Amino acid sequence: MVGLMISILVIFAILLLVTRAAGVLRGRRLGVAGVETSREGDIQPALTGAAMGAVALLLVAFLYIGITQWDWLGRPGSQGGAPVVTAAPVQSPASGLGAAATASPTK
Repeated sequence: MVGLMISILVIFAILLLVTRAAGVLRGRRLGVAGVETSREGDIQPALTGAAMGAVALLLVAFLYIGITQWDWLGRPGSQGGAPVVTAAPVQSPASGLGAAATASPTK
């Protein structure tokens, strides 16, 4: 249950990060019509986008490892379902007869 909550929080963090990055980049590129902007040497949007992209990749990697290796979502049937029943190994019918059941060539 805790793993499911962590995975949901990580997914929301990724979505929040991506929407914030889109808002930052969109706000920097769009301007009021007729107003000149002098942001030619401004590298802040590029640094912000790179940092947000790196954090998003780390969150995706964290989510992948959490689901695959740490088993956050649990395995099917591990939530107290029916017990798994395995069949007993089948013995051959001749195993109790000993040497009489083995075929031996006669001369």
